[in-house]
Amino acid sequence: AMSFAQSSMLATLSHDGEISVYYGASALCSAMEAAENGDAITLSSGQFYAVDITKAVVLRGAGMSVNTDSINSHESTIIQGDFKIDVSDSIESRLIMEGLYVSGHISSLHNLKNAQFLKCRFESFSVYTGGIITNTSFIHCRICDDYTQSSDSYVYFINSLVCDPIQYFTQNSFMEFDNCFVKFDGENVTSVQNAYYKNCILQTVGNSSSEYYKTIPTNSTAYT
Repeated sequence: AMSFAQSSMLATLSHDGEISVYYGASALCSAMEAAENGDAITLSSGQFYAVDITKAVVLRGAGMSVNTDSINSHESTIIQGDFKIDVSDSIESRLIMEGLYVSGHISSLHNLKNAQFLKCRFESFSVYTGGIITNTSFIHCRICDDYTQSSDSYVYFINSLVCDPIQYFTQNSFMEFDNCFVKFDGENVTSVQNAYYKNCILQTVGNSSSEYYKTIPTNSTAYT
């Protein structure tokens, strides 16, 4: 079980030039409840309880890892627990998440459009059947366990570590990887269709030699 240092953590909500501050492990939950599309939430270091994200906010933390630099030292901002992302694609604002370590599982059940994830670490990120993620970028991110998307989705990974990307129902589904390390688990390498790899390192890990030597499908392109 995780322990939460209630006194030192805070979430700052910026709305139309007004600032509201929330304290403790539930600070993110309180700030998200009060926020509106286009608002910004800034989290301190520490571990915060997860909350479903249903608004197109800018959510920033102190970083996804501990920095021991004597000048810019900080501890990570951790969002503890599973949560869902369900942001309408009909609004002008877009979801931006930056400098966060998400220790649980993120699922997106509906549409996610034009989102940006910057310098974040995710254990697991899934877009379930019926959900569509389009024009979304992961920049300087780490996805440590798995990333899953369904059909009619288009996602960019830039300067990122991506473990076990998987596509289900690959119609009109596309992934682009630029300057990434991509690690496939066994035969899942063949499930990623219509992918584009530029200046990437690709690794396949399996339980047998047949899995280990799987190659990317012919409808994908890789070059340096």
